[in-house]
Amino acid sequence: MERITRSMLLAGLLVVVFCSVGCQIVSVEDQAGKPIAWADVSTSTTAGSTSMFTAKTDLLGNATIGLSQEPPGTREYLEVSKEGYTSYRALRPTEGQVTVRLKKINKHGPRVVGPKVSPFRVSPSNAEKKK
Repeated sequence: MERITRSMLLAGLLVVVFCSVGCQIVSVEDQAGKPIAWADVSTSTTAGSTSMFTAKTDLLGNATIGLSQEPPGTREYLEVSKEGYTSYRALRPTEGQVTVRLKKINKHGPRVVGPKVSPFRVSPSNAEKKK
């Protein structure tokens, strides 16, 4: 139990030191508003710059990424993905906390909705139709 407490304090300290330079919190949740842990969060630019940030969300669905170091006017994108959910990609807000909602993917494929028909419908044979 003591190791967990020390680890958590160290992680919190790193976030404080990192955020003194400038950071942005990205919260990832499902459609019901529940946090999604271990989602991948990253940034990228159209210019292909090397200042790309990557992080994973914690158990509360939060990830901390650095503020953009790109020149003004550079389009920077925020990307979030997690297996079993739809991916998200949009222009990254320049400041403030960001909340991203991901939609769960149906494991069984698309559901077909239509008239109720028995899959084992028996049609009369030609011999029965002639009678």
